[in-house]
Parts: sequence; structure tokens; C-alpha cells
Amino acid sequence: GNLTNTSGAVSLQNGVAGDTLTVNGDYTGGGTLLLDSELNGDDSVSDQLVLNGNTAGNTTVVVNSITGIGEPTSTGIKVVDFAADPTQFQNNAKFSLAGSGYVNMGAYDYTLVEDNNDWYLRSQEVTPPLPPDPDPDPTPDPDPTPDPIPAYQPVLNAKVGGYLNNLRAANQAFMMERRDHAGGNGQTLNLRVIGGRYHYTAAGQLTQHEDTSTVQLSGDLFSGRWG
Repeated sequence: GNLTNTSGAVSLQNGVAGDTLTVNGDYTGGGTLLLDSELNGDDSVSDQLVLNGNTAGNTTVVVNSITGIGEPTSTGIKVVDFAADPTQFQNNAKFSLAGSGYVNMGAYDYTLVEDNNDWYLRSQEVTPPLPPDPDPDPTPDPDPTPDPIPAYQPVLNAKVGGYLNNLRAANQAFMMERRDHAGGNGQTLNLRVIGGRYHYTAAGQLTQHEDTSTVQLSGDLFSGRWG
């Protein structure tokens, strides 16, 4: 007859794998199906639900692992067998594992997958997560660029300006022209007036402004012939 399991539980669990529940009518899911199973390879023994009619609804499957060490599978361990003629009956039922969606055994996780209208526990090796990459060493800050060393510049003493000025004045105070030497024009009285304006700097530190004037008066104090 038909089996409707919309809110309850259908249990085949008794501590021994290999039990079979056959539904020769329609199956309507919505509740829970409890099964015993070995968890090794494809030839593991498991309880099965065999369906020979139309199916519908979503059923949650709880698998009790009674033995096994966990092995790789190819097709998987069959737990639901849709044995009806698919051209005569509709198979719309869906099955899913309770909890996290897998059953762990050893190094393998078994998930519930549909293959050609039937449902299988199929294993997948659990790959341990890779350790996180260590944080790379931070790029060190570049060394600060040192300030350029300024070019050496001598510091002049303030007296230097006076020395320079005195030297220039001494060179000009007694400056004579050609006619002042012997053999001049023979005049007994001479007057010369010289003026100037000067501006100069020394090593960018001393600055001088100067206005100069020179007056020279010369003459013969005594003139005569002897002999």
C-alpha cells in the first residue's frame, strides 16, 4: 500500500545493517527516515527504502554508522531504491542528510546524492585545511634622506671691511698723474679734485657703501737759480 510520512519518522534502525522497507504503492515524504549502514566502500551493507510507485515530498535521512573505517566510493552505498518503471510512475521525492549534510567516518565525509533516480551515500576524502600563510614581514621604511651638507663658506670678521676700505683709500690718497712727476708743465701751483662712489660685497657677508672725495693742492715753496 501507500506510505505517507509527512511529519513522523520511519525507522529501520536496530543496530544491524541490511534491513529493507518496500513500499508497493505511492510514497509521500515530509518526515524522517532512520537507517543503519556500514561506512566503507561501494559494497558496504546498508538499510534500504525500496519504492515501487509514485513518490513526492522531502525526507530527512538519519544514518547510524554501525561499523566502517571510511573508504573511497565510486557509485556509492545505495540507501533509496526507486524500483518502479520510470515511464509509468513519477519520482519526485527528495532526500537529504540531517544536520550538517554529511556523515563522517575516518578521513571521509559521506554525502547523500541522487544518481539515476536512486540515492547513494558517496564518500569524499576530507582535505585538512592548509595552514594560513604567515603574514609577510612588513616592508621597512626607507632610511630618511640626510640633509645635504652645505658648501663651506668662511665667516669674515667685521674688521675685514675696515681693512679693505683702508687699503683702497691708501692706494688712492697719493695717486699721482703723469704731470705730477718731473718734467711736468712747470706750473708752481697745482690743484686736483677726485671723487667717487663705491658699493661692494665680500663673500656675501660684508656690504659697504662709500662716497669719497680727495682734494690735492701742491706748489713750489721756493724757486731759484744757483751758480
